[in-house]
Amino acid sequence: RRLGSILIAELRVKDRQRELKRIMNHPGLDVDSEALLQLVADATPIRYDVVPDDLIRAALEQRMELLELELQLAQDLTTIDFQENQRLPLFSMDYTYRIQGTGKAFGRSLENAFSTDEQGWRLGVNLEVPIGNEAAEARVHRAILRRLQRLSTRSAREQAIKQEVLGAIDNLGTSWERIVAASLNVTTEDRNYRAEQGQYRLGLRNSTEVLDAEDRLAEAKIERVRAIIDYEIAQIDLAFATGMLLGATRIGW
Repeated sequence: RRLGSILIAELRVKDRQRELKRIMNHPGLDVDSEALLQLVADATPIRYDVVPDDLIRAALEQRMELLELELQLAQDLTTIDFQENQRLPLFSMDYTYRIQGTGKAFGRSLENAFSTDEQGWRLGVNLEVPIGNEAAEARVHRAILRRLQRLSTRSAREQAIKQEVLGAIDNLGTSWERIVAASLNVTTEDRNYRAEQGQYRLGLRNSTEVLDAEDRLAEAKIERVRAIIDYEIAQIDLAFATGMLLGATRIGW
């Protein structure tokens, strides 16, 4: 049974190695390479005391989804102003100044060009008042409704981001508590295992009871590793929820 578990664990390690190589995308370290990755630094969980209000404020300022909505809302304002201008009456004024410069010969044309008698101008005024401007009114209302819809979407998205940040904070705290509980469980199971060994030497326990205690100790250690992994993932989730980067991870290869 233990040999089968070891084989399955080795297979999982190989799969994780290939997945990490694919993510790293480092030259000479392809997925099909025979190189083995060695993690030189063990996970050192540190408890973080976070302030939810500060993280929510940072998330609302830095999440790209809200920035995209802000740009769309600014564009909607411009569209509303344009559509409101389009429904107004059209009033235009034209002014034309011309020099005739006509004549049967080039010299005569040039002479007439500088003569005030051959110069003229024209002033025109044009006014267009639409009768039954329902189409323009509909375009204005449509632009306003689109902006109201985006405002509602922004409010809903802000609520979703707040919920995501608070959930990530709770997950971070719970993961840390799991690490503490798992560490206490490892200490307890280790004492039980040593006690079972001592009683086995005295003939008070059989080998099955000792092996059961050893299995419980191994399971406790595995649970502690899982808790540490979940805590590291919870930090990544919190960084993603707030739109930040992991500045304290110090990852390098």
